[in-house]
Amino acid sequence: MKKIKVCHFTSVHSWNDIRIFEKECVSLAEAGFEVHLVAPNALEGIHKNVRVHTVDFRPKSRIDRMRRLASKVYQKALAVDADIYHFHDPELLPYGLKLQKKGKKTIYDSHEDVPLDILDKEWIQPGIVRKGLSYFYDRYEKRVAKQLSGVVSVLESITEKFAPVNRVTIHNFPRSEDFPPAKQDETDTGTIPVYKVVYNGGLTAVRGIDKMTAAFSHLDNRFRLVLMGNWESPEFEEKCKNTPGWEKVTYLGNLKLDACFAEVQSAHIGLVLFGKIPNHLNSLPNKSFEFIAARLPMLMSDIPFWQTEFGAYAHFADPENPKEIAAQIAKIAENYPAEKEKSIRESKKILQTKTWDNEKNKLVSFYKKIHL
Repeated sequence: MKKIKVCHFTSVHSWNDIRIFEKECVSLAEAGFEVHLVAPNALEGIHKNVRVHTVDFRPKSRIDRMRRLASKVYQKALAVDADIYHFHDPELLPYGLKLQKKGKKTIYDSHEDVPLDILDKEWIQPGIVRKGLSYFYDRYEKRVAKQLSGVVSVLESITEKFAPVNRVTIHNFPRSEDFPPAKQDETDTGTIPVYKVVYNGGLTAVRGIDKMTAAFSHLDNRFRLVLMGNWESPEFEEKCKNTPGWEKVTYLGNLKLDACFAEVQSAHIGLVLFGKIPNHLNSLPNKSFEFIAARLPMLMSDIPFWQTEFGAYAHFADPENPKEIAAQIAKIAENYPAEKEKSIRESKKILQTKTWDNEKNKLVSFYKKIHL
């Protein structure tokens, strides 16, 4: 029987994005679909049974990306002539609608609550313009979604916004194969000369990297902060490097997935200290589940929703207060064997249901429903 041909396309994310490539595309390929992925400046070829197509274009600005790059990505995706198209960026909504009108099955993957995200973008000035854009985008997104074959999102709260569209929530839970089971002697920590505290992901102001760095000026030399990821701008990178506490920071760059997870597993404490902006208040950060899968004691922002979701596992601090962040890191280290034992115990409970193994089955079922 002929395989169902699917094509994921993005103009914003890297081709090997964890959600898009490692989880969704690879899982669909494993389930028997013929999977293609179109992304900017990608490593063209077949990777893990996914055919990757590149659009070699480096936009000069956001407007250039939204106009010229998005159009080029769409044209490359159209040439694949897939049965089902799955796109990942708000700026691709008009192209998803074009594909739908050409008779293709088309899915919009909403990675975040975009109307709330617009409210957080301080580069859009004045504030009243942000509010207006958020309002009109919300109406536009919902109107387009109703004309597509389906919507996928990362949170139930986002999914429900698209009612009565054919929709499903596919959480960003970790893959079990990325983090091997705990060893019997894992709680036998002994004497730890240096506590390795880790953060992996976007190195941005709204994710609190400058406050993390500043916190280490209040900690002694037993503590090191390890950062992995891309900086939001050269200016913000320079700001962090000039922040007291940077002398205790090791920056490893943007590592490959296996190297990144190896660093996480060798760490002692994980940090998720996102700012209390609207788009974070009801989110479930992917990296929090990665730290849970790695059985790391974790310090998170004291966001009420996070305290409810992760209260049995994590510690919490005001993400704007470096002294409080430092105090909580020191508190975890003071009784580390017990903290590690708690992390192992609680991670087993959480990961009984919150792994990618369950989510990929939902994704495959949704695709089969869409293709009918």
